[in-house]
Amino acid sequence: MTWYAVWNRETGRLFSIGTSLADPLPDELSALEMDEQPDPVDWDEGERAFVTKIELPLARDLEVVTPQQVGSLDEVLAEDLEAEEETNDEQLPDTPLS
Repeated sequence: MTWYAVWNRETGRLFSIGTSLADPLPDELSALEMDEQPDPVDWDEGERAFVTKIELPLARDLEVVTPQQVGSLDEVLAEDLEAEEETNDEQLPDTPLS
């Protein structure tokens, strides 16, 4: 099914989304033809197109990691890897494989 996004040529503001299109379309409007129904939240007035929006964490929500913490993380990861290798060794059969 064909979908249409109708937007204002001057402002870029999304006017409507639907499967039918006025004929003739008023001069101040333009239409974009699509193969599937778009999400109106993804309309970018500046681009005059649907865009994929990615939510990034706010700086205040990020945890600051110091070089000292990175060093200790390396030690913890090395210990975890060593423990995992020991566990894997314990699970191997005692008989040689031929």
